[in-house]
Amino acid sequence: MVVPISYKLPGLTLLAQNLEGVEKFAKEMGATDLTPQAKLQLTSSPTVDETKLVILEPRGAAATATVD
Repeated sequence: MVVPISYKLPGLTLLAQNLEGVEKFAKEMGATDLTPQAKLQLTSSPTVDETKLVILEPRGAAATATVD
């Protein structure tokens, strides 16, 4: 399982100046579902043998920022 944690978000300016959006990373990983999840749920026994990309919903200042 892969959870990207450092990528450009709308409204995030200072720290994201040199970051790209998560879309490019997802494409390179071969992921097709880019729907953000509210929570990450793990089980003790994985149900698939392949790598899965999970995008989490932004929280905190990035989630409430507005784009001018």
